[in-house]
Amino acid sequence: MTENGIIVVNKAGNMTSHDCVNIVRRALKIKRVGHTGTLDPMATGVLPICIGKATKIADYISLGDKEYIAEFKLGIKTDTLDITGAVLEKNDVFATEEEIREAINSFKGKIMQTPPMYSAKKVKGKKLYELAREGIEINREPVEIEIKELEILEIKTEEKLISIRVLCSKGTYIRSLIDDIGNKLGVGAAMTALQRTKSGMFSIDDPHIIDIGEIKKGNLNAVKNIVGADKIFPDYPKVILSYNLEIRFKNGIFITLNDLGFKKDEVEEESIYRVYSTAGEFMALGVMINNNGSLVLKVLKSFY
Repeated sequence: MTENGIIVVNKAGNMTSHDCVNIVRRALKIKRVGHTGTLDPMATGVLPICIGKATKIADYISLGDKEYIAEFKLGIKTDTLDITGAVLEKNDVFATEEEIREAINSFKGKIMQTPPMYSAKKVKGKKLYELAREGIEINREPVEIEIKELEILEIKTEEKLISIRVLCSKGTYIRSLIDDIGNKLGVGAAMTALQRTKSGMFSIDDPHIIDIGEIKKGNLNAVKNIVGADKIFPDYPKVILSYNLEIRFKNGIFITLNDLGFKKDEVEEESIYRVYSTAGEFMALGVMINNNGSLVLKVLKSFY
């Protein structure tokens, strides 16, 4: 069994992302486990979980765009910005379909977004939701995010329910987006359902995705679905080191172009490579740097 890689979990509702990590840790009896990109407890969908040495690339995976299918209800505001929170306001006024479409479409592109108080974002070492539960609200600096695609899937006029598909950059809070839409319409809005359908290169339709419930039941077929850490970097060229070069590389010694059999005009400074041992083990990400006028390969991120 490989103990290094990514398990792509289909998270169920009513559990935290950390609950999923604990389930995987217990099932596979591996200590080093971490998720990439927190999902709200009520949310479902794609949650990549890194195990073993692959935990070192969690930040790389988190950088990828995310896609969501979200549903929200107009005419209501809650403290958590979703339907699980305490109701703060209700509004019987309903916007027209034209107004709804115009408001939603106005959020396409790069926008400033304020993180919600009920979120895992940390301020001075403490998670915002921990402060919120203590009745403390602090000022949060707006952050630039990008809504790359925003599609209206359905408008249920009588139920005041709207369904949308969102493709967005890292750090986007769908609850905040929905709250902003409700505020723009002047009627309020709260999220009622959320499914993450994509996280970086991983999709809800991928054949290797597995329901977290199956892992919880002890279905170790999940092991067969572990994605190698190197699969995260398909665009980086591959370098295989001889045994002697492997030892030198692991000891932090730069590898020259001559050692690699590269020509100077074939390589660019700051280009990144997937580095493998002679045995085929993914060892590291390497980067070409200028060392006294010569390009050399050095360790960027090690997995040994």
